[in-house]
Amino acid sequence: MGHRKFGNSPPPPEVKTEEIIIEKKTKRKGEETEESEDSSGSLH
Repeated sequence: MGHRKFGNSPPPPEVKTEEIIIEKKTKRKGEETEESEDSSGSLH
């Protein structure tokens, strides 16, 4: 989207927390996807 992590003005703590939560969720999803891919073995 149009969000930049490193802008001229620091984002408010609320936005920062939201970004961290989104990052954690994305990381978790990525790990889950990797696990499912490894267990299925269809991609490898």
